Amino acid sequence: MTFLTWNRSEHGIASHYVPARRIPDLVERLSSVEELSPDKVDEAIEELSFERSDSEEALSMEQRVAIDTVFSLPTLDEIMSLLIEVSAGQDWFALWAKSTRQQLLQRSPTMLRIALEAIRRSEGMTLENVLEMEMRLARITLVTLLRHFPEVKCRA
Repeated sequence: MTFLTWNRSEHGIASHYVPARRIPDLVERLSSVEELSPDKVDEAIEELSFERSDSEEALSMEQRVAIDTVFSLPTLDEIMSLLIEVSAGQDWFALWAKSTRQQLLQRSPTMLRIALEAIRRSEGMTLENVLEMEMRLARITLVTLLRHFPEVKCRA
């Protein structure tokens, strides 16, 4: 479970939290329902939703400060440089930095820069405005992808 995913439901942005390990069960459960309705979907999600246990606590203040320190840097290059620098140690922060850097390296540098800029611009925006901005970015990204890679097929 990621802390950030849990926090979305904890803070009222999402109505349920289904851990990734339970998604296949949810898909199977929904596939077996003969007549799908909003109530049946809600019932299936409710059965597999998750309540945080005591062993799965929110971020500690130390973790939050460390993460904010890294991601408050103004550019992706500075963020990546700090992750390299910090990952030399053996504590939880070094392990987190190594893992985070590896995950970021698997992503498109252009999209990481766009996402970072979107996060920066979203400060002070309403949730509705942030979601609208994300939808515009998704549309622009898809149109650009299809223009540059016409062989990509989209299925509805």
